[in-house]
Amino acid sequence: VGSGTDIHRILPGDEVQARYKGSERFYKATVTKVNAEDHTFDVKFYDGAKEEGISKKNLHKEVPKELVAEADESESEYETDPEEEKE
Repeated sequence: VGSGTDIHRILPGDEVQARYKGSERFYKATVTKVNAEDHTFDVKFYDGAKEEGISKKNLHKEVPKELVAEADESESEYETDPEEEKE
């Protein structure tokens, strides 16, 4: 039945890998919402960044290990919230 992700198999709370803002690499994330209307997903990345409306081509349950960025590598690519930087 084809490649890619079956929207009906991914549920809120599922751990996935997703491309942050369409980057080349996949990053670990948790699905926070499945948008059935437009077949997209909202996710929260492990560093706290959030993204809405990720298409199924940019989200997978399993990704080859060489395409998944390590946590410390991904942190430098995410935008930080200025409020979080204040101590």
